[in-house]
Amino acid sequence: MDKVYSCIKIINEAPQKRIINRIERYRIGIATARARPYYVFASWLRHMDMRFDVLAPSEIPRYGGHIILTTRAEAPLPCRKAVLYEDELERGSTVALAALIRRCGSMDDELVVGVDPGKRLGLSVFYAGDEVERSLFSSVDELALHVCHMLERTGAARRVVRVGNGEMATARRLVAAIRAAGPPPFRLELVNEVGTSPRTRHCNRRGERDMLAARAIAQMEGRHPGRGLPVAAAG
Repeated sequence: MDKVYSCIKIINEAPQKRIINRIERYRIGIATARARPYYVFASWLRHMDMRFDVLAPSEIPRYGGHIILTTRAEAPLPCRKAVLYEDELERGSTVALAALIRRCGSMDDELVVGVDPGKRLGLSVFYAGDEVERSLFSSVDELALHVCHMLERTGAARRVVRVGNGEMATARRLVAAIRAAGPPPFRLELVNEVGTSPRTRHCNRRGERDMLAARAIAQMEGRHPGRGLPVAAAG
């Protein structure tokens, strides 16, 4: 399993169920005779309430569905179906979900990361206009590693990182940590946090307020950082 993902897995919240409505109209098949890949594929799809077919690798060429989840060793060459491999899923659910959306023929290849800095760091990630992750971090360094992991592994053509400006000291630390990890080029934007946090009284369970604020930040248009933030972090 990818080293970066494995160290983040403990604190990263699972993606919301049923957020990728566009995928529901596609037929997905799991085609593997190996126990562990099947378990990983099936658990991931069930967690998101996504239905799937089960077939033998030999049935892949005749399968009438749209997307095959299989191993590289069991996929026929050439394979005319859209395929998601087990090593792509091992890079993390967010990366795999972006790959799955791409396999479904999405023309939008933009990754947007929203961060609500503070004592608890809320994170929201959008790919092709759909939220594919909502999570909470307590460490700036761990969040920076996770963000760099997605910037690199999703392979998106356009990458945007939007950071709330409410905690500038934390924002500076985060951007510096991302820069130190050397991710692919991305656009960095600062967003005015005013009005992004939910006002409901019962919206603070397990950091839900911070994650919802990050979601609002991800959906806002920001400005390029000025002298107060290290512009070298943006590619």
